Amino acid sequence: VLVDDNIIFAQNFYRVTPQDHFVPNTGVSSLGHAIPAAIGSRFTVDKPTFAVIGDGGFQMCCMEIMTAVNYHIPLNIVLFNNQTLGLIRKNQHQQYEQRFLDCDFKNPGYALLAQSFGINHFKIETDADCERVFAQADFHRGINLIELMIDQDAYPNYSSRR
Repeated sequence: VLVDDNIIFAQNFYRVTPQDHFVPNTGVSSLGHAIPAAIGSRFTVDKPTFAVIGDGGFQMCCMEIMTAVNYHIPLNIVLFNNQTLGLIRKNQHQQYEQRFLDCDFKNPGYALLAQSFGINHFKIETDADCERVFAQADFHRGINLIELMIDQDAYPNYSSRR
């Protein structure tokens, strides 16, 4: 089960099959809904569940991880870390001649945050890091924060026309 918080990167690459579920934010839920939505989905399906979320949305809901910890709800959080509100930055790049206004920020140390929750943390910067995560992480029973580093100026192939 993949719960997406309007991450265009994930929507470009994830292929849905009849056995899998993809629950994207279609604009009717608030930024940051992926983690609580993924927790809720675990009550109906016993499958690995992934909340895919950007660092901006994560800042709005990261304390919901404590619900998964308190109730021993397996959860995998894939966190796109680019230290910006990616959709806002992309629009400012495309529509406003790269005049960036209030979209970039500093993130906390996610390894320390995961440690404070007592959950696993994995950081992916290279292909080898990705292979290590798949070798070490328990996607079925663990609570994992998987921090995926991406370039601030890497934009998905998509235009919102706004």
